[in-house]
Amino acid sequence: MIGLQGLRVTAGAFEVGPLDLQVPDGGYCVLLGPSGAGKSLVLEAVAGIRRPDAGSVTVDGEDVTGLSPERRRIGLVFQDGLLFPHLSVRKNVAYGARRAGGGGQAQGRSIAEPVAELAEAVGITHLLARRPATLSGGERQRVALARALAARPRALLLDEPLSAVDMESREELQDVLRRVSRERGLTVLHVTHDRAEAFALADTCALLIGGRLRQSGRPRDVVNRPTDEAVARFLGARNVLRAARDASDSHHARLAAGLDLLLSRPLTAEAFDLVLRPEDVEVWPAGGAPAAAVNRLPAVVVRLVLQGGHVLVGVEAPAPIEALVTMRRADELGLRLGARVDLTVAPDAVHVIPAL
Repeated sequence: MIGLQGLRVTAGAFEVGPLDLQVPDGGYCVLLGPSGAGKSLVLEAVAGIRRPDAGSVTVDGEDVTGLSPERRRIGLVFQDGLLFPHLSVRKNVAYGARRAGGGGQAQGRSIAEPVAELAEAVGITHLLARRPATLSGGERQRVALARALAARPRALLLDEPLSAVDMESREELQDVLRRVSRERGLTVLHVTHDRAEAFALADTCALLIGGRLRQSGRPRDVVNRPTDEAVARFLGARNVLRAARDASDSHHARLAAGLDLLLSRPLTAEAFDLVLRPEDVEVWPAGGAPAAAVNRLPAVVVRLVLQGGHVLVGVEAPAPIEALVTMRRADELGLRLGARVDLTVAPDAVHVIPAL
């Protein structure tokens, strides 16, 4: 449904691309990356707001690279919604319905019908008489979504649509986006820097870092098999360890101080790094790991950081490693600075990436 072929976009000295990306009909693709990666530039090129320097954009098989935004029939929701402040919620949504119908009637039907139906779909029926200034951030985004859908777009573009709302509203809006996109068979390209948001919504994640598309695929595959250190670190794999291949056993990677880790797959490269996600690293009292546990690393606690209901445990083992445990588990272990612990990690949780 949305195709980018050799797309290149510049803003001053910054360049995005060349970039190739395909979003299938009915697919939900999240363009994920840190701030300044060029995600919004890509979205603007797809929407027609920004002219690409090279490459093409297709929508439903049609080359729209040279078309104005209004001729592309693409819905767009920005971070702040950009509602018409002088119009009620009802009239904001009706504006989208009039665009779809080309006038005062939406293909011969009363404007009230699509407005009422969309208001119910996104949960804003009780807000129809109000003005945007009286709404919360989450409510404004629901209205913006309804207005975009009222125009019956061929595809929907979302530019950081949840970043300006509180956590509770963000989770509610994720549910709305997930449900509405699936019920209506929408093709969605959604830009965000928030990993949790991306993984909650995406069929496909495309990871953009420094203006380059570094990896794409199903969220689970991208998380479990990062292609390089930059991808791994952005996706939360804070432990990237330099290792050497064991000359006698391709299933073992040797770390410093004579320690090694058993891998679930044989090594095929001589130069590589190991990636351990903090949530995959288990913490035990010194000498208290189960007898059957493999990949034991003795360690000393050097940092404890409370993160919601979890504690990030920084250790020297001998290389710096971080583990994530629940507060209850931290209390059970009596974790404190200077405490000696053992770490274990399952072989299939040790991921191998090319060394830079």
